[in-house]
Amino acid sequence: MLMPAHAARAAHAARAALVALAALAALACDPAAPAAPDGEGGRAPRPLPPRDAEPPADAPDAAPAGGAEAEGGPALNSLLPTRAPRAGGARVRLIGADLREPLEVLVGGVPCARLTVESASRAICEVPPWPAAEAVDVSARWLDGGAARVLPRALTYYDEVALSSVDPAEGPASGSAEVTLRGEGFEAPTDVRFGSSPALRVEVVSPTELRAVTPPGPPGLADVTVRNANGAAALPGAYRWRSPMGVDRVEPAWGWSGGGEEVRLYGYGLLADTAVAVGDRPAEVSEALPPARLTLITPPSAPGWAAVEARNGNGAWRRERGLLYLDPAPGDFSALGLVPERLPSDEGGYFMVGGNGLSAETAVRVAGERVPCEALAPQRLRCFAPGRPPGRAAVEVREREAPIARAVELALTFFEPLEVYAVTPPRAAVAGGALLRVTGRGLSAGVSFLLDEAPAEVVSVESSAALWLRAPPRAPGRVDLTARAEAAREGGASVGERAYLPEAVEYFDPLSRYGGAWGAPISSSVNVTTLNIYDLSPVEGVTVEARPFDDSAAPALLSGVTNEDGQVTLSLEELRGPLGVTAVKAGFEVYTLERLVSENVTLVLIPYDPPEMGEGDPPPPLALARVRGRLEGLSALPKPREPGYTLRGFIDTSHPTPEGRALLPRPAPVGVLAEDGDFDVEVTPGQMSLVATAALVEDWALNAFEAGQMSYWRMRQSSVPVAMGLVRFLSLSPGAEVGGVVARLQYPMDTTAAVELLNPSPTPPPPPPAAAPPRPPPRARSPPRRSPRATRRAPSSTSAPTATGSSTWRRAAPSAPSASRTCRR
Repeated sequence: MLMPAHAARAAHAARAALVALAALAALACDPAAPAAPDGEGGRAPRPLPPRDAEPPADAPDAAPAGGAEAEGGPALNSLLPTRAPRAGGARVRLIGADLREPLEVLVGGVPCARLTVESASRAICEVPPWPAAEAVDVSARWLDGGAARVLPRALTYYDEVALSSVDPAEGPASGSAEVTLRGEGFEAPTDVRFGSSPALRVEVVSPTELRAVTPPGPPGLADVTVRNANGAAALPGAYRWRSPMGVDRVEPAWGWSGGGEEVRLYGYGLLADTAVAVGDRPAEVSEALPPARLTLITPPSAPGWAAVEARNGNGAWRRERGLLYLDPAPGDFSALGLVPERLPSDEGGYFMVGGNGLSAETAVRVAGERVPCEALAPQRLRCFAPGRPPGRAAVEVREREAPIARAVELALTFFEPLEVYAVTPPRAAVAGGALLRVTGRGLSAGVSFLLDEAPAEVVSVESSAALWLRAPPRAPGRVDLTARAEAAREGGASVGERAYLPEAVEYFDPLSRYGGAWGAPISSSVNVTTLNIYDLSPVEGVTVEARPFDDSAAPALLSGVTNEDGQVTLSLEELRGPLGVTAVKAGFEVYTLERLVSENVTLVLIPYDPPEMGEGDPPPPLALARVRGRLEGLSALPKPREPGYTLRGFIDTSHPTPEGRALLPRPAPVGVLAEDGDFDVEVTPGQMSLVATAALVEDWALNAFEAGQMSYWRMRQSSVPVAMGLVRFLSLSPGAEVGGVVARLQYPMDTTAAVELLNPSPTPPPPPPAAAPPRPPPRARSPPRRSPRATRRAPSSTSAPTATGSSTWRRAAPSAPSASRTCRR
């Protein structure tokens, strides 16, 4: 029987509507249900249940496995949990069917202890110990008959985590030191913490050995904790963060022989538990202000010099002539010492003569020249010595100005002061080689520098106030700068100046995983990383040249070779951008980057011979990531008044190439919305932007898409966008999830933009074409047709060309709220 054409179309529309309603009802009842196929991406995957999820109590018993109905006997379906320590004793639950007394459960052939049958589908028992870390079978059988049922390799025994040693047991407080941890039960991933701070890097060498890079931390002891799926273990106080320790000055550097006076030590690396001794006798520390100051109470001692010593976990410091003891009772003339014994050569300064029997008549000469003094007490004179060249100067203290008066020979050392004020730039790449400008006082080529414990080369000296260092390679983190100037003393002893600047330089990794330039403008250094385009692995041995961009014919300004991490730092004091950077290695295409102005750049090199695909099945695709959030602004948009069109909101992501759109997964399970609400979409992992679009969709295309008869992107081709929203800078790894994203439709697609013509043509524009009659609105149930194309409105012939104006793009398509309004792009 033949049906009229209009009746056939009506029946087809009714069937399509029923299919769409059924799909929507299924999605509403089961959000995890797979979506209908779209012709390009197949079905959306159904989320898998958790690995150790337990069925609900009212769930039907599992179907017997291995032919239980045929042979008789219990059936086993699963085991919870599936892992147990080798020591045994863990309680596990068996899920199955026909579990009843008397029942025997064997784990690796050994009976499971304390077996309890809870129901026909559940039983609990304690697993026995096992001699090795491996997977074993689990079986069950009725003791009064029936076949045994086996779950192959259902239970995995593991070594519980144990931590026995950390080597070395100390390192710099700035971190980035590599240590080896030994114990048991190590597997990837393993979390290692020093105190409460996670290790910067962890490498599982074997089940009994880990390598970790320490984070920065406060000086002192820290617990070391290891945690993974096999448990957790800790060694209390197993690692000590230390910083350089020293004392710059003792103030005052003298005291009375009876003791009991306060003396302050100023320096660095001083801890609250620092032990101090004066004259080899312990001194009480009455106040500690780590890391820079300690206050101690002096013990009694005989008149004269006494050594001062400080020790803590950061190290030890000792000064043989640290504290001058004086007798409080007046006595005969004597000069025991000078405080201080060293003065800056450029300024000189005051010093004290300590002894007894001193007065205003006492004469003091420095290098043969008498210096002014003031008698403070019979035990103390305060004198001033002007600056003089660096070196040792004899000091004569005479009871009075008379040839036959008693005299004592002492000495002052004049030194060139050493200070460090700042380091610029305060950063360096991990490959080493960056130039650092150090400013301070008393700087020279004879001063040695350490960044933490690594020597830094002095490249050039501008003056005593500034010089350039070349940074050594190092792991990421902040490091301290120590400067030392040694000077020989009589008798072969050595004394010198020392300057210390904490956290002076920050080491960083300049890698940009997907290539490109970033960072501050080039200033003395440029950091280059080279990667293989196929697997983004570092390329070692690449020759990198940097030239001034404005003179490409000039010889290479700088050249270097990348290390095992594919990195090299090129440095020159006057280096500035823009630069032309070229990377060359045999077997790779030459890469040249022009007009580089940023200090960090990653070059992705293309090998001549791409890697061959191995035999066998291709690797599995990357797991999709997931983005959840809320779409806002769709409900506020006017709905179309013309029949045959519907307003919908779509959640998509950006794609790197025009052809890449078809490779994106469809926005499932909830990525097409009719009103404001929550969305939930699976996306391709990587760096992306979330794109929310409100569009007018023809009903026939939307119905065909929902019925699985049209692909998602073909349906989108028949839509007309009216509003848009962006969420930028999303970065998702495979399988990752992010929630709380808010996408607002805040950019209307009907926009008129002002355009300024900088060089308008003097020729008048051609007259506009005759106006076309208005297009009638589309009819309901119309057959598929091509979407409207964008046309540009011609300028009016009555207006002369001007330097400013507006450009409007119209798209002839129905829009809300009336047919006379146009959607402009």
